[in-house]
Amino acid sequence: MISYEYNVKFYPTLKMAISKHFTLILILVMRCFLSSAQITEISQKTTIKFSRTNLTVKEAIDEMNKLPDISIVYNGNEAFLKIGLVFTKHTMTVAEALDEVRQQAPVEIIYNHNHVIIKALKLADTYMLEGVVTDGLTNENLAAAAIYIEGSTAGTVTDVDGNFTIRLVPGNYELTCKYMGYKDKKLSISLYQDKKLEIILDTKQQLIPEVNIIGNMGVFENIERGRSIEKIETKTVSQLSTNDVNDALVGRINGVWATKASGAPGDHNKIRIRGISSIFGNTDPLYVVDGMIIPSVNFRTLGIADLNTHDIDNITVLKDASSTALYGYLGGNGVIMIETKKGGG
Repeated sequence: MISYEYNVKFYPTLKMAISKHFTLILILVMRCFLSSAQITEISQKTTIKFSRTNLTVKEAIDEMNKLPDISIVYNGNEAFLKIGLVFTKHTMTVAEALDEVRQQAPVEIIYNHNHVIIKALKLADTYMLEGVVTDGLTNENLAAAAIYIEGSTAGTVTDVDGNFTIRLVPGNYELTCKYMGYKDKKLSISLYQDKKLEIILDTKQQLIPEVNIIGNMGVFENIERGRSIEKIETKTVSQLSTNDVNDALVGRINGVWATKASGAPGDHNKIRIRGISSIFGNTDPLYVVDGMIIPSVNFRTLGIADLNTHDIDNITVLKDASSTALYGYLGGNGVIMIETKKGGG
């Protein structure tokens, strides 16, 4: 009976004590919540203008600590303080700055009362880097695009849907994406958690060297032609005492033999370049006048004896295989290219 009365008297006291403790705990929890909400609101409204966009973690924290409403606490012996950061812009809110710190360094950010606590993140052995490669113009996924990490052997190619995955140890990486016909894309990646990327490639327009083609005659710039190409200018041709253009080749170019078959007026000269290279076939060189090939009839060429010497601007002789390759088998006996005078002014 005595025990019963004691319990009846003790119960309201215990209930009151529990109620007081619960109220105190609730007040402390609400105070922490309000403090966290307050500091979060401050970090979202307060802006920071960094001295430069590339800072270490410690330099960035120290600059944010100069603000009157922000207090950031960290352990000065942590290794992450030396990691380099690249901010997307000079001026941003503190919340944006802390988020970029979290993305580029292995840190955990905790809001506690009127302080922001930054501590090292417990890292896993490896993390998964995955993503998709798309065409910037059509938004189509690109298959077989090459993805590799600069300075390492890690790399892969996208599948038929343009997706790729690479498993890497935690760290900062330079990622390169290449695809034929597109500009290379380089990205700086901080991998301290599983990350997914969307890589957009732009098409590449590449100009080829200009090529001028006149009939079957081509002029190519910046191409190795072999040996020197011999040329007879208009001044030499105009000094001829005869009206036979073939006479301009007599004794003027090494490796070119020119002689008359007979003394008859108007008879064509025989021109041989690099000697006689055929027994039963045509041994005459190929004549090209202003890009037009002078045809051969019954293994005999019509030649250029009928041309007026006063119409000739220059004569070019191609003797080497690398030079005559432009005309294929037709240039097997050498090529004599004639350019006539053009109107001007």
